Amino acid sequence: MSADVTYHVARGEVVRGNLVIYAENKGTTRARAENNMLKSMCNKMRSEVEISAQWIKWKNLSSREQDEWLKEVRDNLSWTKTSCNESRMERISSSVFFETLGRGQA
Repeated sequence: MSADVTYHVARGEVVRGNLVIYAENKGTTRARAENNMLKSMCNKMRSEVEISAQWIKWKNLSSREQDEWLKEVRDNLSWTKTSCNESRMERISSSVFFETLGRGQA
């Protein structure tokens, strides 16, 4: 008999000019859901900007490196817990998002 898994959901929006880029993802923990949402947002942002050569490819990082980087980025963003299993990243501009990603790389 398998136990029911409760998933956490994370949502976020990044504003780039007149465009609002939305990402949502889930995970088995709040932190994992937020990390997965950040990865989704990065993938969406990568398709919106013309500087893809500057992007770090996830496959080039080990799982540990990805987790450490995403934790640093996650900790520098503002999150609201909207329910016991949901969180929302505060809406931010694309410039703030890129700056926060850069701080996570250090």
